[in-house]
Amino acid sequence: MITIWYRDRSIQDIIKKHTDQDVLSTVLKHVELSSDAMKSVRDCIKNYAEKGESDVIFNTCKRVERFERDGDVISRAEIDRLSSSKLSAVARHDLMDLLFKIEGLLGAIKSTSDSIALLCNAEVSKNVSKKVLDGFLLIANLDVEITENMIDAVKEFLKNPSQAKVISNNVSNIESKIDNEYIKVLKIILSEGKTLDPSTFYILIRILEWLEDVADNAEDVADSLRTIIASEFGR
Repeated sequence: MITIWYRDRSIQDIIKKHTDQDVLSTVLKHVELSSDAMKSVRDCIKNYAEKGESDVIFNTCKRVERFERDGDVISRAEIDRLSSSKLSAVARHDLMDLLFKIEGLLGAIKSTSDSIALLCNAEVSKNVSKKVLDGFLLIANLDVEITENMIDAVKEFLKNPSQAKVISNNVSNIESKIDNEYIKVLKIILSEGKTLDPSTFYILIRILEWLEDVADNAEDVADSLRTIIASEFGR
């Protein structure tokens, strides 16, 4: 009980009192960048399915790259500040772990974007079925929902840790839905494999895997947040 009280005070001090090390603000900004990046990926998939405007898609992918780069900059700066802070080693570890996992989330989103850009390459066949693209769009929408849930969870983090935990748990529920959709779309891609050239087939598989990785990384962020809530707030 004494350890829980000490760590509870430690985590609240950095977020509430150490305004020069506003971790909560950094985490929130990073998650918001992830959400914006995922919405851009969804827009790319929708554009490819409906219009196939390669220039628009390439420009949107470039925007995702900027989101990922901006997230890396703010995260690294915060980690440097945490490294020299007076926090307990455990509190520093928990907060750094959360920031690193958000970096992983943004990285998975960027990799999805990069794969979609490959699909728009003139040398790649455009013979992708509506079923596959509809499946991609459904998963992308669920990935957007996950990132929006993470924003809500971070906002509730200090105000209402119990509610933040509930929202984080919902991330796991959405991730399970994505796992189910992943299997459905994978079966479609495999069944249509003979009608696709090898490069298109490979890229479609990679896009699907990265879309699932986005959800997996979001769940890792939620797990990290739940760990902090349980250990620092005793809830």
